[in-house]
Amino acid sequence: MEKVLLVFDLSRGGAGVARDEEGCIFFIPYTAPEDVVRVRVLRQKKHYGQAQLIEILQPSSLRQKPRCPAFGICGGCHWQHLPYEIQWKTKVEGVLQGLRRSFGDECSVEVQKIPAESIWEYRNRIQLRGDQGQLGFFQSGSRTLVPVHRCDIAHPAINASWKDFQLEGEGRGNFKLEVEVEGTEVRRTWNEPHAGRGFRQVHEEQNVHLQSWVAGCFRSFPGAILYDLYGGSGNLSSGLVATMSAIHCVDISIHRSDEPGVFLHRAPVVPWIERAFVPSQEGKRVAILDPPRGGLGRDLEKIHTAFRRLGISELVAIGCHTDAWLRDLEGWQKNQWTLEKVLILDLFPQTYHVECGAYLRFLG
Repeated sequence: MEKVLLVFDLSRGGAGVARDEEGCIFFIPYTAPEDVVRVRVLRQKKHYGQAQLIEILQPSSLRQKPRCPAFGICGGCHWQHLPYEIQWKTKVEGVLQGLRRSFGDECSVEVQKIPAESIWEYRNRIQLRGDQGQLGFFQSGSRTLVPVHRCDIAHPAINASWKDFQLEGEGRGNFKLEVEVEGTEVRRTWNEPHAGRGFRQVHEEQNVHLQSWVAGCFRSFPGAILYDLYGGSGNLSSGLVATMSAIHCVDISIHRSDEPGVFLHRAPVVPWIERAFVPSQEGKRVAILDPPRGGLGRDLEKIHTAFRRLGISELVAIGCHTDAWLRDLEGWQKNQWTLEKVLILDLFPQTYHVECGAYLRFLG
């Protein structure tokens, strides 16, 4: 079924929002507010549905020309057709709306908002696919290869090495190549699981702001013991080494060497924290939680129980999926943790993804 619709808003999930004559809401990727569009209905329930853009009948005055010719085909970017100011506004309003829904309209915690200054050529790590001499990305929602010759959100050093990647991929057949820039070096990882060399935040400049915000949350607790859970290579705790009496960094994948005061534990977080010894020394005990995209889910109750046993009374909860992060915050609130501060940070310009942080304190 096809429909002609007027897009009137953007959802925090990236799609434009339109309403048909019967009042049914439709979500349409790659559209902009004020677009008049022809769409194909993919799925429809009583009050909402999903639709695919067929044709822009009347473009919005808000539209801009995407830089990448593969935009809308490649699954990497969602908002190249929108000015960055609109992207950022939509991300902030989406998070604030979610906070009001979870904590009530009276929710008035301190919120720090940090938009990105570098909105192009910022990614220090990308994942490429290759086959039969072609190099590019998978099409959105499929495993069809979209050949490209550069990526407009990738670091300049990655784009400068693009032809080298193609030459090195010849003879490998179907392959996956993860490329990352560290300093002046462009590193390649062939046919390994995601983040084979360890997880890194993709936007270096914004990551510095994230580290600074986390450090600021714990600045009042010198000499505390810090548990950096799902900590990867210790990205969020590395700036606190001189402040804390001890840092326990726990993850199934650890990619850095021990340094004084830092204890690395290559283990699943929940079993480790449930068995962790209660420190004998007095003092504050705090935690950072930066779980995978889906959030903590049912593990939150187990982690909360372990926190009470260990005497952890302050925590920073980081999330890159707003709904999952909000569900976790609701879980902490039910367990008598109070929300003190919030961070909204853009690590992913040209996409709808946004990084969120929360500082919580136990009141029980």
